[in-house]
Amino acid sequence: MSKLIPIIYKNMNYPSHIKANIHEVSGNFYKEKLIVKSPYSLHSEPSSVPKAFCSKIVNELGNINKAQKGNIAQLWHDKEWANEFFIFIEWLIGSNNPPEVLEIHPPFDDYCKSFDQFLDVFNVFYQKFVKKYPNTTIVIENRFGTRYKDGKFLLSKCSDILDFCGILSKSNIDLKIVLDYPQLFSSETKIKKPRKKFDNWMGENPSQLVEKIIKFNLDLEKHKKLIDGFHMWGKLNDIGKLKWIPHAGNFDTFFSNNKELKQKFLSSVFSTFDDDKARYFVPEVNSGVSDFHSIVNDMEKEGFIFLSKKCYMSTVDYVYDYYLNQCRDRVWLEKKEIGTIIMLHSAVNASKWYALQVKDGKVIDSIDIATMFLRLDSDYYAGWKNFLSKEKILTKICVPNIEEIKPSGAEIAQAKSRRRLLIDGDELETYLPRLIQMD
Repeated sequence: MSKLIPIIYKNMNYPSHIKANIHEVSGNFYKEKLIVKSPYSLHSEPSSVPKAFCSKIVNELGNINKAQKGNIAQLWHDKEWANEFFIFIEWLIGSNNPPEVLEIHPPFDDYCKSFDQFLDVFNVFYQKFVKKYPNTTIVIENRFGTRYKDGKFLLSKCSDILDFCGILSKSNIDLKIVLDYPQLFSSETKIKKPRKKFDNWMGENPSQLVEKIIKFNLDLEKHKKLIDGFHMWGKLNDIGKLKWIPHAGNFDTFFSNNKELKQKFLSSVFSTFDDDKARYFVPEVNSGVSDFHSIVNDMEKEGFIFLSKKCYMSTVDYVYDYYLNQCRDRVWLEKKEIGTIIMLHSAVNASKWYALQVKDGKVIDSIDIATMFLRLDSDYYAGWKNFLSKEKILTKICVPNIEEIKPSGAEIAQAKSRRRLLIDGDELETYLPRLIQMD
């Protein structure tokens, strides 16, 4: 099942059956302080068009102020820049709650020559950020469109993303990727100029381009645990100006009303990410609610499930105080209270269940269920299993075909084999992580 966590873009409402509560909020370099009341995703500087920097950067953050050409920021220019970027983000967040998601963007390749160089610079920011905001998911978006003249985005084409995934999977940095599929199409499109009035924006062979994206999705499958979200939007043909308008229209206009190409693309995305992991979804549509709803409807017809997330932080404050500060999964699909045990099902990672032992209104111990199942060589984990079984909270455990795989850093890898739990008579299906022998 391919699950999506809906992000509200420019205050546009989803269809009534989809309940979204996370807003995308701009955090560009011309932004002043934020005032945010709802859960939010912070979309940082994308380096698209020239904009005058805000007063804090001009007056206090000299390295960010210097690293620009024509008021287009040179993102991740060096380690001093990364340190000041943390200061800027910290200043933006201020007294607001931390964001659910921080979205960053790649550097240009005229000054940042490799992904290793980027990660070395990014790590300066990362170490400071995760220490202060441990529950925020950090994602980087692939980029294409910009008015910057001296270089191209380092993370742009299909091959860039695959290469970056290979390097990122071997690092200890918990950075994820949000795939902007329309920009990916644009980065791989070759147009012969001048463009004719009714040309397909994808060039002379749109089918070939769609097949390239499908091939990319197949190659990406081994790295899909690094993909935490998608951007989707359309393009609209402005016949009068002989150009295609980005972030306008829907999938029909994007594929020039070729229903077969639309279906092939959506089917490829769905099958690639049919893994029960919930991913963020940002509909970057500027042409109105009708086009936005059309994109959502097309994705639902293909089988995507939009989650109506429920946040239990307000009702389980003692859980938050003790446990969630140590855990990225702050929002929950389900909560079950069974005697002295609270079961929490993560909405950020749908494969995860947590059991928390409560006494006198406070959590005295907690466990990742998947880890408990697969590390029974430890007396601690075996003790938890025995306790839950004795209390009849786990009445059936089936763990077939445990397979050892090499971990990526300290993160538990995702498994494909299905396991079932019966908790107090309710059958709950989930994908659980495989056994990992940590180095």
